[in-house]
Amino acid sequence: MGVQRAMVDVDGAGRIIFTVEAPGAHAVELVGAFDGWHEQRFAMERRGESTWRLTLDPHPGTYLFRYRVDGRWVIDDAAHGVVTTPNGETKNRLYRPPVRLDPDAIAA
Repeated sequence: MGVQRAMVDVDGAGRIIFTVEAPGAHAVELVGAFDGWHEQRFAMERRGESTWRLTLDPHPGTYLFRYRVDGRWVIDDAAHGVVTTPNGETKNRLYRPPVRLDPDAIAA
């Protein structure tokens, strides 16, 4: 049991899609500072036998996060960077870009 792959993608609307491939995992959570820098846990949804997914729509900015797989912390090497906090914890960095508005989609 372990994480084979973790990914962070940004869709066309600017939402962040977190995906973890963790065969044999019973629970996968995303833990991060997505709400005023308060640590929150978001349960990820199982998709198939080993894929876990969660979509969030945070405000534009930079956030720190990591995954918790069956109680163990997991770092995502495919994220937008890895940082060590002042207290020595390793966390992932995520950049959520501003959403661009399509001028043709705005009604006059």
